[in-house]
Amino acid sequence: MIKSTGTLLLLLLLFVAPTWGEEPEINLPVDNTQTLPEIEVVGGIDNPATGKSTLEGTIIRNLPQGNRSLNEVLDVFPDVRLSDTLQNSLTGGEILPPDVSISGGRVYQNNFILDGINNNSLIDPTGDNPSSITDVPGHPQEVFIDANLVKSITLYDSNVPARYGQFTGGVIDAQLRDPAPQLSGEIIYRTTRDEWTHFFLTNQDRYNFEDSRSADKQPNFEKHDASLTLNIPLNESMGLLASYRILDSTIPLYHLGETRDDKRRLENFFLKYLFDISPDDVLTISSVYTPYKEERLLQDVKDSDYTRDGGGFVCNTTYRHVFLNSDLELQFAYRWSENSREAPKDFRLWANTPSADWGESVGLTYSKQGGYGDIDKTQQSTNFNLDWQTVPISFGTSTHTLDMGIQYEWVNGTYDRKETTYIYSEANTTAGLDIICGDNTFDCIDGEQFFTKRAIYQANETQATINLYSLYLEDSIRWQRFQVTPGVRVDYDDYMQNLNIAPRLAASWDLFANRKTIFSAGVNRYYGRSLLTYSLREAIRPY
Repeated sequence: MIKSTGTLLLLLLLFVAPTWGEEPEINLPVDNTQTLPEIEVVGGIDNPATGKSTLEGTIIRNLPQGNRSLNEVLDVFPDVRLSDTLQNSLTGGEILPPDVSISGGRVYQNNFILDGINNNSLIDPTGDNPSSITDVPGHPQEVFIDANLVKSITLYDSNVPARYGQFTGGVIDAQLRDPAPQLSGEIIYRTTRDEWTHFFLTNQDRYNFEDSRSADKQPNFEKHDASLTLNIPLNESMGLLASYRILDSTIPLYHLGETRDDKRRLENFFLKYLFDISPDDVLTISSVYTPYKEERLLQDVKDSDYTRDGGGFVCNTTYRHVFLNSDLELQFAYRWSENSREAPKDFRLWANTPSADWGESVGLTYSKQGGYGDIDKTQQSTNFNLDWQTVPISFGTSTHTLDMGIQYEWVNGTYDRKETTYIYSEANTTAGLDIICGDNTFDCIDGEQFFTKRAIYQANETQATINLYSLYLEDSIRWQRFQVTPGVRVDYDDYMQNLNIAPRLAASWDLFANRKTIFSAGVNRYYGRSLLTYSLREAIRPY
C-alpha cells in the first residue's frame, strides 16, 4: 500500500511540476468585468382603491393546468371557487372548463370578457342534465379559450370600475396574445389515461366504480391534447397569430352487457391580425371558434346514442387611436354559440317480456329504448363599444383621469324542437296472447304488451331578443396620499324594461406615502344581466 501511494505521488509530480531551471509561467486572468449601476425596481398597484388582481401570460403558462382552460387558472385568486368537477377523481375524462364562483356569487352572475367583448351565455347557463327531455345542458361561457393564448387575466371582485356591468359576482377580463414580431411557433402534445392513475377505493366503492354504467363515474378514460401555434410577421407593421388545438377524450362505460365509448372533443381555432397603421393608430381583427361535441348514451337505454354540440364563435374588430392627451377605442364584434342535441326521436318504456328483456340484465323493472329528439338552442349577439380615457390632468394640487364610454349589445336566442317527440309508458301485459298489434309494431308487441299512455312534445320553434344600452362615466382623482374614484353606470334593456342606475365610489389612503400600507373602501351598486332562457321557456309548448 505504501509503495503504491509513493509511486502515485511521483507520477503526479512529474506531470504537474515545472521544468527544473526554468521560471514557471503564470497566466493571470484579465479582469474584463463591467460593473453596472444599481437599479431599484418598485412594484405598485395602478388603482389601490379597486379590488383588482392580475396574472400575466408568463405566469399563466407555467401554472399547473389539467385541461388548459382559462377557468382553471383562476383558481389561484383568493376569492375564486371552482366547481367540484375540477378536482373530482370520478370524472377524469371530462374536458369542459369548470364553473366559476367569485366572492360567493352564482356561476352565471359573473361577467367574462375576452379582448373587451362579453363571453357570456344567456341560454340556460346552469343547465347540467344531459338526459332532460325538453332542454340541453349549457355553460356560463360561449367560447372556451386555450389558456396558452391568454396574455393577461384581470379579476375584479370589489370596487369594480364603472366600465364593467352586467354582473353581481365578479369580472374576469382576459386579454389575448398579439402576434409576435419574429417568426416563431410552438407544438404541444400531452396525454393521460386511467392506467397512469391509481384510485383509492373501499371494497364497496370499487365494485360500483369499476363496473360503472354512468358518466358520473369514469373508471376508464383516455385523453389527448395537441396544439400548434404560429407567429407570422407579414411586414414591419403587420403580423398574424394562428393557433389550432384539439382536446379529445374517450370514456368506456358498461352498457347493457357490453362496453361502449362515451366521447368528448373540444377544438380551438384562433386567428389574430395586428396592423400598426401609424405610431398613433392600431387595428386588430381576431376570430375564435371553439366547437365542442359529446357522444353519449342514455344510461341503460337501448338505441339511445345521441350527440350534444356546444361552444361558439367570436369575430372582434378593434381600432385604437392615441390623441395628445387621451386614448380612443372602438370595437365591433359578432358572436354565435349553441347548445344542441341530436337524438332518436321517440322513447319507449317497455315492460320486461321475452321480446324486451334487456332491462332485466341490469336489474331494472323496465326495458327502456330510444331518445328524446333533436333540440337546437342558439345565441347570436352583436356588440359595439366606444371607450375614451384621458391621461392624468392636473387641477391645482390634484390630478384627474377621466374614463367614459357607451356600449350597445343585441342578443337573440332561439329554441327549436324540429320534430314532434313521443314518450310511451305504462305498458299493459295483462291481456297476454290476446294482444294483436297488426301493422303497428312500434309501440306494441304481439302476444306480449302494448302502451296505454303517450306524452307528446310537439315540434316547437321560438325566439327572444334583448337590446342592451349602457353609458358610463368615471373620474379617478389623486390628491397627496388619497385617491377617490367616483363614477356612475346606466344600463337599460328592453326585455325587462329596466333602467338601472349603478353609482360607483371607491377610495384609498396611502398611510405612509410609500404604497406599502394602503386603506381602501367603497360603496358600489351592481346589476346582473337578464337571461334569455326565461323567455324561451315560457314559449315552449307543454306536453
